[in-house]
Amino acid sequence: MARNPLHSHVVFRRDPDLPGFEVRYSRYGGYAFRKHTHAAYCVGVVESGESAFYLDGRVLRTKPGDVVCINPGEVHACNPDPGSAMIYRMAYISPLWITRVGAELFGPEAGAFRFACPVLEDRDMAGAFEALFAAAARREPTAADVLEKESLLVSALGALMSRFSEVSPPGDTGENQAAKAVRDLLDADPAGGHSLEDLARASGRGRFHTLRLFREAYGLPPHAYRTQLRVELAKTLLARGASIADTAQETGFVDQSHFTRVFREHTGATPNQYQTG
Repeated sequence: MARNPLHSHVVFRRDPDLPGFEVRYSRYGGYAFRKHTHAAYCVGVVESGESAFYLDGRVLRTKPGDVVCINPGEVHACNPDPGSAMIYRMAYISPLWITRVGAELFGPEAGAFRFACPVLEDRDMAGAFEALFAAAARREPTAADVLEKESLLVSALGALMSRFSEVSPPGDTGENQAAKAVRDLLDADPAGGHSLEDLARASGRGRFHTLRLFREAYGLPPHAYRTQLRVELAKTLLARGASIADTAQETGFVDQSHFTRVFREHTGATPNQYQTG
């Protein structure tokens, strides 16, 4: 059963000068997140507090000054130790930024990138992202700020990728393709009411085999993956100014109360907190 975060404070920053880049400032004094994934690359800096960081079956430790790197689709959860509080800033970065910077660094045929080290003890890297976060948080941008922010983002990503990333081309086995077919079906219509039979038909496997293949490939059962897709879609709609009630309906949730509860479980913030920044 999900628990609400204690003494939580969440602020989101979406900068029109950096499309596909979002920063969140978070302060938590208790349990906040259940296991979840993101479609974006995530890079964060821990400012205070210590935590147990769950990532794809491993439990790692984070402390102040650490840089946390999470690849798209990796199942994770980070909550402060009991009786302590944690403050951190996290960037959500579109894969398009990674692809472009990777192509500039290693050539257009470099392939798919992934962060190889989930927790880094690197003061220079932390400083690079802290400078980027500070620039993106400015409320009154100028023409000069655009160049500065783009330079800080590209420089920080370039340094991170050149030192701590690896190329991970997607597999092409029949089982991977079966799991991908199910993911494609869910991705195409997150609000849809697909049945397990629909998923099995897409994969060309039996229902049990489909569930096993999908979880092995993506770390979550199909229903949890669909919920995550709905939350990501809701974030997009809220950022565009859609009402919370309309967003709940358009993303396939039972009602606004259900939507609010699930959104908070996955993001650590209410829909209103996310929308108002």
